[in-house]
Amino acid sequence: MKRILFLASHLYSGSQALYHALDEHPRIQGYEREGMNIYDNPSSLVGLTEMPNKISSRAAIYMDHLLFNPSLSTKAAYQHCHFVYVVRPARPTLNFLVANRKYRPGHACRYYCYRLRRLCEMAKRTPGAVLLTWDDLTSRRGLPLVEEYLRLNRKLELSETVLATLERQFVTDLLAYPLLEAAESSYERHLFFLKNQQLKYWR
Repeated sequence: MKRILFLASHLYSGSQALYHALDEHPRIQGYEREGMNIYDNPSSLVGLTEMPNKISSRAAIYMDHLLFNPSLSTKAAYQHCHFVYVVRPARPTLNFLVANRKYRPGHACRYYCYRLRRLCEMAKRTPGAVLLTWDDLTSRRGLPLVEEYLRLNRKLELSETVLATLERQFVTDLLAYPLLEAAESSYERHLFFLKNQQLKYWR
């Protein structure tokens, strides 16, 4: 099978900046349609690799950006695809979800916590994959891990514009303290779990 990369994350994690940086690489072709691409059987993976790519050699990589739990359910993906995981702490993520996506606070918290749990379930099956946090992206210190993992011969350049849209500081939190506290606890717990899998991450 041709090479497939899944950038697995949650909304407002900063993974969008990484997606754009990867999509600019001459070997990588992105096919993101935010939740519309469903990979529920091996043939759906093959369907992705039948799409046009920038190059026609075996070095070509086909990429999608997974942000929702139903997007990926076929077990074949864990055997044949590459994975990069991106996570971000709860407070900024949830504030953006409520402010920009118009999620209700409870819905935002459920989406975030369930998504973190799903990423952990996926990570158990993908030893050797890369884990990045928001700080790893903004500091650029995590990019060499991705470059090495995918064997890229050109450095990745993150868009300052995309990152800037996600650096807004909210004067007042848009969620009540109990929800934020629960979500922050979920983040710390799941990040600890991810770092105890066989993943590559900044140490």
